Amino acid sequence: MSEKTIALIGNQNCGKTTLFNKLTGANQYVGNWPGVTVDQVIGTIGKKNWDVVDLPGLYSLSPYSAEEIVSRNFLLSDEYDVVLNIVDASHLERSLSLTMEIIPMGRPMVIALNMMDLLEHKKIKVDTEKLSAELGVKVVPISASEGQGLDELLAAIESAKVPQKEALYESSIFSSIKAVSEKISDARTTAERHFVAKSLLQGDKVYLRQYANNQDVLIEVAKEKAKLEKEFSQDTESLIAGKRYEFIDSVIASAVTKPAVADTLTQKIDSIVTNRFLAIPIFAAVIFVIYYLAVTTVGTMATDYANDVVFGEWCTDGANALLEAAEAPEWLSSLVVDGIVGGVGAVLGFVPQMIVLFFLLSIVEQCGYMTRVAFVLDRIFRKFGLSGRSFIPILIATGCGVPAIMSTKSIDNINEQRITLITTTFLPCSAKLPIMTMIFVSFFPDSAWIAPAVYLMAIGAIAITGIILKKQSAFNEDVSPFVMELPDYHMPSALNI
Repeated sequence: MSEKTIALIGNQNCGKTTLFNKLTGANQYVGNWPGVTVDQVIGTIGKKNWDVVDLPGLYSLSPYSAEEIVSRNFLLSDEYDVVLNIVDASHLERSLSLTMEIIPMGRPMVIALNMMDLLEHKKIKVDTEKLSAELGVKVVPISASEGQGLDELLAAIESAKVPQKEALYESSIFSSIKAVSEKISDARTTAERHFVAKSLLQGDKVYLRQYANNQDVLIEVAKEKAKLEKEFSQDTESLIAGKRYEFIDSVIASAVTKPAVADTLTQKIDSIVTNRFLAIPIFAAVIFVIYYLAVTTVGTMATDYANDVVFGEWCTDGANALLEAAEAPEWLSSLVVDGIVGGVGAVLGFVPQMIVLFFLLSIVEQCGYMTRVAFVLDRIFRKFGLSGRSFIPILIATGCGVPAIMSTKSIDNINEQRITLITTTFLPCSAKLPIMTMIFVSFFPDSAWIAPAVYLMAIGAIAITGIILKKQSAFNEDVSPFVMELPDYHMPSALNI
């Protein structure tokens, strides 16, 4: 029997798994949360006899995915003693948004400020004492990958306290939350009532269904929403999220000191390639250049050399010489030279174009641009029932449809996943590419636009199918929010390419 149970929660890619492994070592097991297929990972800190429950990585407690629902339900339960919120110090604004949702739950809590070693390289300083005072929660700086600060973290967990700040929003919003919470009678604690009330004001569908027959609660929610929207001229979901980020900005301004530097190269490039009006034309231009090089210029020269010299001269002449020396009959010579060498050569001759194409696509992906494409296409994909997450399987489908279908597991929303499964193989894969390339080169030798046009037609077919499916009741559901880390641009690694 463990002495303490710790709920470990944080964003994806914040070092949560690294910290979990450092704390528990090999003392862990994997199961499933009841009723869902989300992994439940529990480990033990041997020297303390504490259990650590590794909750799924997420960005908010809004119920858009099974992971978010599982984490929220666990945090509202009595199955743990302390919340350990791991925060990425290099992306404080994004990470503290989740922290701001956890604090009002009123449970003993500690914040592990991870990746402090990265801030030292960027000459960014975080005053953890001031940050702790602003949030009302003990903040411990650590580096999970280096194992730094773990003893201090364990000591903080041992003496963890309930957050000292009750109201993180201005008085009018907090008074509306309190007013709604007073109508909620089935929550165990005041903090839980406040959390449910805030969620209802933000239009939380899970709680709206739960209280669908409680007219007192729904009337109070409608009244307070109308009051807030009249006062702030903004819908309550955007209002509360906006005020949360205003508070986070004030905390960061108070506790974080950054050197005065100009915009980084990544920021300058992103201001152009993710621009509302320039992003799509730039993406189309990049794809055109890739296929122009692969199909019309560099790739064609390599293919011509393979067809005319390698298979047209070397292989053919070599096979003829060997067959003549062996005094082979004419039918066998014709079978080998015209059938085997000529047939295989006709297919393999287009391999250089494929090599050039995938080499260029790999460069674009490795440098970080493809992540921006997913971000840019998100607002377009939403119009036909998908999100930017669907771009990754669609991109993989240009190589092979099988791993593309497998990669749809990363899509949380079941309807997005189904539509992506149905449409992703519309794109030509590498198995079809040699035949397509042979047709393009044979019938349209001087038309560089043919190859991109085929892919654009495939994308159009995906869009039309998505729109049709979205109108069907089985697929008619809100698209989940799309959150993706945009990495800095960097030179591609020759080994990875």
